[in-house]
Amino acid sequence: MNIQAVIFKKDSFTKRKADAWLKRHNYVRIKPFHETINYLRARLKEPNEDKYEYMIIKFNDGIKAVIEYPKIKI
Repeated sequence: MNIQAVIFKKDSFTKRKADAWLKRHNYVRIKPFHETINYLRARLKEPNEDKYEYMIIKFNDGIKAVIEYPKIKI
């Protein structure tokens, strides 16, 4: 499993604070933040929906992560 993106709640994080959190945890954005009304998304890795499936997990208050895991063929 890998982290594909980190999502920050805007009422808890500014872009500057989100960048500081990423740096403190050794994550590197590959693109500028994707911004919605409520969230900032930091993409760490390009998605590959042919190879991986994705789910969102909660890290802590104000932070979620998009996790990728290999698709299982049955």
